[in-house]
Amino acid sequence: MLITTIPIEEFKWVTGKFGDPLGGEFLESYHLRIHHIYLDRIVFHTGFNLDEIFELTLNGDQLAVYKKWVGDSQAGNNQERSTNILLPEDIVELSVRWEVLVRELKQQERFENRDNVRDEVAALYELILEEKDARKRISKLKAVVPPEIGPIWKLVEDALTRAGNLGYTMWPTFEHPGVNTIFEKLAPLANSRIRLRPLTSEEFEKCMEQDNFLREQMITLNRQLEHTGLKIVAMGPNVDPYQAFACFPSWMLPQLHRQLEALCLICLY
Repeated sequence: MLITTIPIEEFKWVTGKFGDPLGGEFLESYHLRIHHIYLDRIVFHTGFNLDEIFELTLNGDQLAVYKKWVGDSQAGNNQERSTNILLPEDIVELSVRWEVLVRELKQQERFENRDNVRDEVAALYELILEEKDARKRISKLKAVVPPEIGPIWKLVEDALTRAGNLGYTMWPTFEHPGVNTIFEKLAPLANSRIRLRPLTSEEFEKCMEQDNFLREQMITLNRQLEHTGLKIVAMGPNVDPYQAFACFPSWMLPQLHRQLEALCLICLY
């Protein structure tokens, strides 16, 4: 299957800089999965099934992806099965894995010469929290906050959770009844008693047809909030099948995006 959601330039950057003829190992720290980067292809291990992989390779001027299953060698079955037909959930999974891979590789470069991001975390607190809560949390920050994505996200996650402005749900459930209640519990929406509806099947299918279908889902969802001055934002250390979401005033989002990006956190709306 040819896939257009992954930029060829990024694929060439990853394979050119980190590829190895024998398959250089890359430990994805967020999901704790080992992927292999070759000079001409990348093999993603999903983690859902130890023998299930996605293989991404260059086919002319486009990228081709194959889903493969390797037989259980302990059971004496080494036969490999392959398909180039992907289900919608496969496309979501591959896109998430790609986002994580590229982000973590770029994070390595961005944080190479940094040893303390306390000021950046403090500035983020001042933006996303009430003044009193922000001051309290800043006072409790250690003098040195290492540039480590996991611990940084835990600081942000805890602050937003205690403020009642963080919820988790899976991307593929956007069209299912009930997912809207997760968003409605976010403090800015709950305080204003704003009600949301899940995406219709038609809206969801239209999103899946777009190159950046995750962003398209956010745009479609946020159309319901145009009259409120609020927007729901996907956040976290990476794009993830089980994603964190918060809600903020629309005017805040450009600054929020810059500050989260400085900490190598995502901000998708």
